[in-house]
Amino acid sequence: MNTEKIIKKQAKQSLRGNWSTVISAVLFVCALSLLLILTMNACFFGFKIINYETNTVVQNKKIAFASVIAIFSVLGLLCTPLINGIYKMLYNVSLYNNADIGDLFYYFRGAVRYFKTVVLNVITLFVWGVVSYGLDCYYYISVFTDKSLQDNSGFDIITLVLAAALIVSVIIKIFAYLIFANYTLFAYAKSDDMPLSQYFFRMYGFALRHFKETLKLVAALVGWIALCFFVVPLFYVLPYIMTSFATSAKWLFALEKDRGLLC
Repeated sequence: MNTEKIIKKQAKQSLRGNWSTVISAVLFVCALSLLLILTMNACFFGFKIINYETNTVVQNKKIAFASVIAIFSVLGLLCTPLINGIYKMLYNVSLYNNADIGDLFYYFRGAVRYFKTVVLNVITLFVWGVVSYGLDCYYYISVFTDKSLQDNSGFDIITLVLAAALIVSVIIKIFAYLIFANYTLFAYAKSDDMPLSQYFFRMYGFALRHFKETLKLVAALVGWIALCFFVVPLFYVLPYIMTSFATSAKWLFALEKDRGLLC
């Protein structure tokens, strides 16, 4: 049995008896996210900020539009420690085979921990955004050709190039997550005592050193990842995928600690 199969088997064993708690946590975060989005759209509709016939911002409501976006972006960021709570819950599941719903709210315990978590999330999101969107070849080709896949109803060479560029852009975004977010968030879930800089510079190098192993795990989970495009399986599949990554991170952290590379 290869390493990836062992990791997947261990993830399933860790989740046994914990599915209801983990799925409830994921549902709670998804429901809160949906509530924020629906409330923001209600503001657009209630204050007549968007013309829904043309799907454009009303000319004299651009400041109001920017204000609503800014307010809900800040609210969203202030809620992000819940996502860290899911990472902590699943990392602890991989360690102790026990899901504690209290882990979901762990990073709200104490002002220092809470704001440290928000700052970590802001930096992580910023770095991921700069890399993934800075290398978004689909966007650049769309601007250069003044076309997009949504506009093209037929099939021609431009459509083929745009489709290929979109696939490459998605892969770049996944790679950016694996390098600049995945191990950073699991290291923070493991212990939030280190200085913030350690979660970035140290974990970026860690992610690059183990990028081959990470890609092999992604390849082993590709069928499960594809199911995330469907809403209902998502709530079962996402915890399983994240627990698999948590289990992998657990063993890789232990390996590098034995080598004296991580404390």
